[in-house]
Amino acid sequence: MRRMFTLSTNYIYLENTMDSTIKNMGNRIKQLRSKNGLTQESLSARSGLTKSYISLLEAGKKIPAISTLSTIAVALGTTITEFFESIDDSSDVAVVRKNERFQVGKRGTPFGYIYEALSVEKKDRIMDPFLVKVLPRTETKARKVEFEHAGEEFDFVIEGRIKYTINNQEYVLNEGDSIYFDSSMKHSVEALGNKPALTLSVHASRR
Repeated sequence: MRRMFTLSTNYIYLENTMDSTIKNMGNRIKQLRSKNGLTQESLSARSGLTKSYISLLEAGKKIPAISTLSTIAVALGTTITEFFESIDDSSDVAVVRKNERFQVGKRGTPFGYIYEALSVEKKDRIMDPFLVKVLPRTETKARKVEFEHAGEEFDFVIEGRIKYTINNQEYVLNEGDSIYFDSSMKHSVEALGNKPALTLSVHASRR
């Protein structure tokens, strides 16, 4: 049975399988580090995290913030969802049912986004598709946060109206509009109006 988890903008909260999932995540980070030919010392130098922290994280003895996972993902040239991919059970074909989506973020978090990952169990993928609900600032006390991650991003607005800020340039998208950009540029999104906006967001790595 698939293990479901919720990843908030501060900490990871798991349903009934906290310890095993954290250990699996630590093993996955270690596996990806080794695959990249990196020692804990070299990953420390790339990420700015201490070697002792990385050691505890890989041993499943630390629960990281999402910002920390993002930092490690950039250092490893990968994406956060790779840390939750099953080491043994990933498949060539991944079918995700509506009630089986992995949820990243939650209502009321500082970022004001709710991500639902749609491809966690597809092995060797070069794309990470998400359904993203962007909550209006009238509904949350979300602060504006800029993101940057390796690769490219394509977003299609399903519902609502969204303002994208990319390298300080603003783009307003309505329902049915789309945007494609180099995601290594600093970017942020904001739902305009009083209702949440919904997008299909596809993140692609460069291999």
